[in-house]
Amino acid sequence: MKERLDWENQRVTQKNREPMHSPWGAWESAEEAAKGERGSSGNVLSLDGTWKFHLAAGPDCVPEEFYKEEYDVSAWDNIKVPGNWETQGYSYPVYTNYVYPMGRADEERYTICASRKTGKREMNPPFVTGDNPTGCYVTEAELPAAWDGKSIYLSFEGVESCFYLWVNGILAGYSQDSKLPAEFEITELVHPGKNRIALQVMRFCDGSYLEDQDYWSLSGIFRPVALYAKPKIHIRDWKVFALPDEVLKDGQVTAWCYVNREDGYADTSVEMELLDPEGRSLCRVQSPVGGQASMYDRSRFPMETGAAFFQIDVKEILLWSDETPHLYTLVFTLKNEAGEAVDFERQNIGFRTVAIGEDGVLRVNKKRLIVRGVNRHEHHAEYGRAIPKEWMEKEIRVLKQLNFNAVRTCHYPNDPRWYELCDRYGIYLVDEINIETHGIERTLSTDPEWAGAYLERAVRTVLRDKNHPSILIWSLGNESGSGANQAAMAGWIRYYDPFRPIQYESGDPSSLISDIRVPMYPDLKWAAREVQDPADRRPMIMCEYAYAKGNSNGNVWKFWECVRNYPRFQGGFVWALTDKTLIYRDETGEPHWGYGGDFNENVVDSTPDMCLDGILTPDLEPHPGALELKIQQSPIEIRQKPGRPEEITLVNGFCWKNMEEYQLLWRVEKNGSSIQSGCVENLEAEPDQETELRLPLETETMDPDSDYTLNLSVVLKEDQWWAPKGYPVFWKQFVLQKKRTKKQEKSGGSLKTSVLGDVIKMEDGETAVVFDTKAGRITEWTVRGKQLLMSGPEETFYRAPTGIDRACGGVASSYADAWKEAGLNQLKGTTETVKTEIGEKSVRITVRRTWESGSGREKICTDLHYTFESGGKIQVRMDTRVPEGYPCLPRIGTELQVPKEFCEVNWYGRGKTETYPDRKMSVPIGAYREQVDEQECPYLVPGEWGGHEDTEWMELRDQSGCGIRIQAETPFHFDAHRNSIREYEQAAHWHELPEGDRVWLHIDGIFAGLGGDTGWFQTIHPEYQIGAGEYTMSYRMEPV
Repeated sequence: MKERLDWENQRVTQKNREPMHSPWGAWESAEEAAKGERGSSGNVLSLDGTWKFHLAAGPDCVPEEFYKEEYDVSAWDNIKVPGNWETQGYSYPVYTNYVYPMGRADEERYTICASRKTGKREMNPPFVTGDNPTGCYVTEAELPAAWDGKSIYLSFEGVESCFYLWVNGILAGYSQDSKLPAEFEITELVHPGKNRIALQVMRFCDGSYLEDQDYWSLSGIFRPVALYAKPKIHIRDWKVFALPDEVLKDGQVTAWCYVNREDGYADTSVEMELLDPEGRSLCRVQSPVGGQASMYDRSRFPMETGAAFFQIDVKEILLWSDETPHLYTLVFTLKNEAGEAVDFERQNIGFRTVAIGEDGVLRVNKKRLIVRGVNRHEHHAEYGRAIPKEWMEKEIRVLKQLNFNAVRTCHYPNDPRWYELCDRYGIYLVDEINIETHGIERTLSTDPEWAGAYLERAVRTVLRDKNHPSILIWSLGNESGSGANQAAMAGWIRYYDPFRPIQYESGDPSSLISDIRVPMYPDLKWAAREVQDPADRRPMIMCEYAYAKGNSNGNVWKFWECVRNYPRFQGGFVWALTDKTLIYRDETGEPHWGYGGDFNENVVDSTPDMCLDGILTPDLEPHPGALELKIQQSPIEIRQKPGRPEEITLVNGFCWKNMEEYQLLWRVEKNGSSIQSGCVENLEAEPDQETELRLPLETETMDPDSDYTLNLSVVLKEDQWWAPKGYPVFWKQFVLQKKRTKKQEKSGGSLKTSVLGDVIKMEDGETAVVFDTKAGRITEWTVRGKQLLMSGPEETFYRAPTGIDRACGGVASSYADAWKEAGLNQLKGTTETVKTEIGEKSVRITVRRTWESGSGREKICTDLHYTFESGGKIQVRMDTRVPEGYPCLPRIGTELQVPKEFCEVNWYGRGKTETYPDRKMSVPIGAYREQVDEQECPYLVPGEWGGHEDTEWMELRDQSGCGIRIQAETPFHFDAHRNSIREYEQAAHWHELPEGDRVWLHIDGIFAGLGGDTGWFQTIHPEYQIGAGEYTMSYRMEPV
């Protein structure tokens, strides 16, 4: 039988790799350990920087013996480490949803199909099918003289997907699992002077079958590389439990500090010092390193072989939480038999509890946990998976600004620095094991041959990350089905760490595997029913919800109503944090954010832009949906007392902090202009409590013909690390009065009308309107000789599909597919009748049209009623009848084409952020102004964008102030852009849009919602759909 290659053998996951442990600091003193940044010690030598690099077509094509010291690599390219080779010009990145990205060398470029029936290419785990680009890395390291006599370890924190390591030409080891460290002792392989370090990194291996995440396939050494020097007998690892007592007043620290079992280890001892969050020493204790652990020890915290054991009580502790991330510090000092301090390590700890009560509610520090979470891939548009620490800190600042408190590390363990930052700044984590087999579903999860690989990944994740207070929950991976291999992982973790629950979604596992029900994109009715099921009292936390592809995130308020209504429905993790783009260059060399198919790759997903599914842009700017989430998931709420607008209730939904760092700004607006304002500086609301406030509103003299609103904003009193003074964390608007409805006054002046064949011309001093009765259109509208309108109003029922409208090709029929099948994207109007009524003061014209879809369906019918009056005023009313048989229409409205110079937009309605019927609660009504050209489309693939709901009037003006005003008695939806619906639909990238030569203005009586519960089914909720029926809209146009 032919011997298998290591990278095609699921039983071979490593050779000579060291056991996993907590990240080392390898400090030179206890004082340095207490204060220093990890990696700053003189016992650590970073190998990050420029390496020599050669990319071979496959493992069998690498230069022979390139790893030997005499092999000349001077002609090789330079490459940055950490970094992915695909982001540095080698090979190509591949994005796929769940079909494995392995191509075949003999194939042309092809598009994979995401259909569950036809989309699975033949896979044969553990064998790698097709080409397997292989990177050869070489660098040199010169060891400090002070390291002589010490044990030397070489650590790679992340290499994808597997690699061989040589040191000075000698094979040092092999490792796979792309998202966890691989460490090798190389003491016997190094020598004084320069040492050659060489790696052979394969893009794919048998481990790739366990790493089929919905993400980019990238390769190389993408996390830091470092050498560590340790004394011969040294601290190897440590495990800490920091637990509060029953009343959360005092605490107990239980710790094991493990020493490597070199000769003489039993004669050593460890000193442990505890420092409070201010760095003050609370206690210092010493314990001998134990010998053989007893097999009869049944204590809660047993002694362990080769470990010093500690248990200390701490009075009046400060709890760790997302709101109050108080960190204590443990410093471990190893002492030799002579009592000399020889090795030093540190661990930040936090006192907190995580437990599921008998009522099925998950609590942190005995308070109900509400997960305001998001799924985060490690991603950077320029660097791929190689994330700078500064970028991580920026991500956390944005999370805090948007009221997020939790992250799921989808779908693998993250860079160790991320956990340290989350400990420091207060972000709850679900730490996910690097297992996903989506492309072959549960095949490997039930296969005993793969049990070892599964369990190893779980064990190594927990061993590395066990001491972080930010980690509340362990996750067994993602979308791999359920089987014995998940049960094995869960069993080991529960025994090793009894203080954290476990979650897993795929296969709807029982409590044997998952302590929490973590549905993915649940139907709300289903969730509301299941979370009350007395037969399954587990808490429910959505592992993914509110799919944020493009213009999305409708209906999120409904999810948060469920969180407030059902104690065991405890929030969830939005999909996802950022649009996962990579930079590519067009034919002119200009850089752009790219997605699947932009890199000349030979594997392209059928939904190549499915990676653009974040609530943030690639440079961490919030999409409009992020602002809706910010308000809906805020721990702060404000209610107004019915009939007493000056009395409000401020709800402090924080669990552990009061409102002393915030103040309340309030403002009364009349028709969008501020007329009264004030500030409540001291908000005396304790955690989880309410407070009543009375505002000095002057509401007695409100003009009945005006709108009045009360705008409230909770802002920071002073600068915080995550946001500046004055930053609003929550806002809300209450309507104090709606102006009384008045019929629009008719113009009293006369109108000069002339008829020439099919053309009617209406004039009044400086204004003129020409109407072509044959075409049924306005062909000219001028004021003082200036053209106001190029075309329209013309009936419109279509929108450029959003990312959610286009959905995930092949899984189910999308709205875009349904609209095209119904012919809504190519409706042809036929003018059936034109009726005119010419009077002295007005002209009335009614145009009846039928709209043929070409799909055999009954025609849509419209009656467009015009009333032309003096002063250039035009009253428009459109009656529409939509017959049965059509899918949800995108809109019912009119389209106007306006000369390009009318580019200033003023309106009274919701803004400036775009709004839609099912995503508008976070955007207040007011008076706004912006330039058409200054609007920034937040979506990378063009589609519907920039809409404004609840608009009472809007204007388009030129630089001189001349323009068009549109006003309605019933609020309408509008947008104003430089490009047409068709141009937005056809462009694959924003920069591909043609330069617009006009303003396309849409006035809609009704607009369909966005949906976004998922990204692959039709999810516009019924109340936001436009179905069969009769609809009426009206507005008045006039020159300004």
